[in-house]
Parts: sequence; structure tokens; C-alpha cells
Amino acid sequence: MVSEHGRLVLSYAELSEKRDTLLKEYANSKDTIFSSLFKFRYENFHSEMLRKILDKKTPEIGNPGYLQVFVELLHKINPKIKHHFFSDAVSIECEFGKTKQDGRIDIFIQDNKYALIIENKINGAPDQPNQLAKYLGSAKKNGKEVVAIVYLPLFKNTSPPIEDYAEEYGDYIPEIREKLIILPAIDHIHPEKDMVHGFLKPCLQLDGNNEKQTYILSEYMRLVQSLSGGLKMTEDIDMEFLGELYKNKKSISIAENISDVWNRREYLLGGLLREPVRDKLNELEFEIDLEDENGLYKEINNKFELCICSYHEENVFYIGFWSNDGMEERLRNPLEEILDSVTPEKYFSKASDWGNPRRWLIKAFFIGEYKKPLVEITEYLIGRYKLLETKVNALEIGEEDMA
Repeated sequence: MVSEHGRLVLSYAELSEKRDTLLKEYANSKDTIFSSLFKFRYENFHSEMLRKILDKKTPEIGNPGYLQVFVELLHKINPKIKHHFFSDAVSIECEFGKTKQDGRIDIFIQDNKYALIIENKINGAPDQPNQLAKYLGSAKKNGKEVVAIVYLPLFKNTSPPIEDYAEEYGDYIPEIREKLIILPAIDHIHPEKDMVHGFLKPCLQLDGNNEKQTYILSEYMRLVQSLSGGLKMTEDIDMEFLGELYKNKKSISIAENISDVWNRREYLLGGLLREPVRDKLNELEFEIDLEDENGLYKEINNKFELCICSYHEENVFYIGFWSNDGMEERLRNPLEEILDSVTPEKYFSKASDWGNPRRWLIKAFFIGEYKKPLVEITEYLIGRYKLLETKVNALEIGEEDMA
């Protein structure tokens, strides 16, 4: 069965390569300020751009009127939702969520009482199991009343598979249906209710925009509008691709299996990588903590330990520092600076709620977002650890810095 899956993937390699080539050519043909940054599969690009536009605190381009325009658009699409304008205490974050169980919300807008959830699907990212229900639960855990749940696909004919959510999330379904807003990036039938014409264009027309705000908004509008053209270019190849998959029941079944496995890759890759990473770290003289088979620790100056923890229940890697006796802020602050400097990429996320926060200072590594072969992922993780160890060994810390 495995070899059949492999043969199917290889048989479509040429079509996939042609598709990638067309998309890259189309991206390179678009002369916008984002050309060197944007990739068609880079989902986080759009989330980060929207956060910068919506957040009034963004240097040089922030404007409190943009968030107001966005909320008014949501109310226009669904007049039944609460018409709440967020207070001065509003904060806007990408990848909000501290635990794997709750998921990570693409864009989370909140003030002291209310919240707004935005799930970005502009680049066609697959829906994760029970995704919106997990996000709603996460917001409630943070004591927030959710105003709306915005689902942001490229075109309008895409919606979340709420009907497939597990029974344990059943209590969330009515609220999701009530507050769900499908906001397509592009809607050719009702353009006044899409992101480009209903949000970006009104923001561009606001009085008081400076030159930089006008330029960035207009360029981002051009970029989003160009996405439909890029997909149009690949339409013939896409139909050929799908036609091959639908030639017989066997190929359909294999394609479905590959899709299921791919959607679970974040979890499964952790299991695949645990042993190779463990073996490699042992070669580098990391010592396995006999009381915790998940963790490998290396003592640093008899004060704290460099650690990697592979948590079996989630198949997630955590990297950073551990101290049996806990760490004072005087120690924690410089170590946190080192950890942030070594792991600045989007593949790492703070994990401050895991374990005893006085003992642990770690980040989670989201393997599925680092789309490289297994050997390269292993080397990448090992490289982060080598750099972490080098920087820590160069840090002078006195005994008084320990708790």
C-alpha cells in the first residue's frame, strides 16, 4: 500500500512541477512592492498583512479607522452579529493560541471583553479537524465574548466543514453558525461584500491617509486581485490533475488517504523525527533524563540545562531551557533573548503554559510548516541546538542569578 501511494505521487510529479512553474512565473510578473516577499503558498503572509493593516499601532501605516471599516463590513454582511467597536485597549495577534489542543488562530482581535476570530484560507489551506470550535473554546477560556468568526477564503464558494466536527464540540456548533461570516477575498457577484472592495478599497478612500498608507493599501489590493488570475493560469493543469485522480476508484482512494495523512502531518512528523533527533543529540552528548523518556537535557554550568522534549501525546518538539530549582527574572530575561534570537522563524511558538513556568523556558517547533525532507528537518533542529548551546556558553551568569 505504501509503494502504491509513492507511485501515485511520482506519477503526478510532472504535472505538479508544471503547476509550480506557472504560479512562480505569474507571481514574478506582478510588479508590486510584495513581489520579493510573497509566495502563493505562504498563508502567513496574508495574515500578517491584515494584522498590520487592522492594528492601529503598526508603525507608519496604522490607522484606527481601518478596524472600524472592517467591523462595519462584517455587520453589513450579517446584521445579526453584535455591532461592537473595539476599545482603545484592543490588541491584534497572529497565530494566537498557546496549546496544540486549542489550535492557533490566524488573527485574533480582542479588547477587555470582546474578541473577533479570523481564519485565513486565502491560499487554500486545508481545514483542520474541529478548527473553528477549538478557536471559539480558546477565546472563551480567555474570558472573551466572540463578536464574529470570520472565514476568509479566496472565493465565496468555500466554507468550513462544520457538519464534520466531532460530537464533543457539538455545544459550539450553534454559536459558530450564528456568528460565522464568510468573507471572500474576491467576490465577482457581490464585490461590495468581499475583502478587496468592501474593506481595502474603503480604507484606501479614508480621509487623512498618508502617502505610505495609500501606497501599501493599493499595492496589497493589486496583489490580492491578481490571485484569481494566477489560479486561472493553472486551471487546465488542475483539471488534468483531477481527471487523472478520478480515473478509477483506487486512485481516488489513494488520493484521499494522502490528503488525510497530509492534514495530520504536524502530529505524525513528530513521531517520525523523534528517534533520528534523539540519536543525533546523543552523539552531541546530550544526556537523556532517566525520569522522563521524552526529554533530553544537557547541563550548562551547573545552573540550568539545555533541553529538547518530544511530547508523546502531541508529537511536538519543545526546545529551550530547564532548571530544577527555577529561574529568577535576572536569569530568565537573558535566556529568553537568546532563545528568541535562535528561533525567530514562524516555525517556533512560545509555550509558556507548558509545565511549571518557573522551571521551563521553551518554544514549540511546528514541524509541518517547515516543508523540507526529514533529513533536512533533523539537521535544522540540530543546528538550532548547536547555536543555542554556543550562545548560552558565551553568557556569563553568576550564582546570584539562580533562584
